[in-house]
Amino acid sequence: MSGRLIGAVAAGLLGLAACSPTDRGAKAEKTGTDVTSGTVAAALGEVDNHRKLSAALADTQLAPVLDGKGDYTLLAPSDAAFEALGEKGKALSAKDQRPLMIAVLRGHILPGQVTPHSVEQAIERKKGPVEMRTMAGDTVRFAKTEKGLTVSNGAQTAVLEAGDLTTPNGAVLPIDTVLLPAN
Repeated sequence: MSGRLIGAVAAGLLGLAACSPTDRGAKAEKTGTDVTSGTVAAALGEVDNHRKLSAALADTQLAPVLDGKGDYTLLAPSDAAFEALGEKGKALSAKDQRPLMIAVLRGHILPGQVTPHSVEQAIERKKGPVEMRTMAGDTVRFAKTEKGLTVSNGAQTAVLEAGDLTTPNGAVLPIDTVLLPAN
């Protein structure tokens, strides 16, 4: 990766981080759905249209990470997004495919607390798309399009949907597509 690209990624991350509230003493910002719990994983469990994602996080033992002290943002595919995978989604849910499911889910987790507002501000400041690294080590790109705010992993693009949640340890950003790796 060239030094210029690394600098651009770092600038995008700094721009997003500068706009996101991470003060643990502050009350959680409630932007879409009421949150009664203080963690990303628990808040996700309270949202009806994310049951499949919540179950997958529990099954892969990634839910405790989102219950921890670190700040995380979860790009949260809806139940309909998982259902749209069809047979591929069913296969992905099989116990013998757990390592692949873990990789897919880690590709939906971003370090820090990112909100749609902070993403839009970063895009405006940069005058174009911004990139972030996922917990899988991949890069996702946020952009403003005619469809609204989108996020792409290079293989697929998802639209950010209404109903984002902000908790003291992170955020949940609902998306309409499961971002599967290119392979």
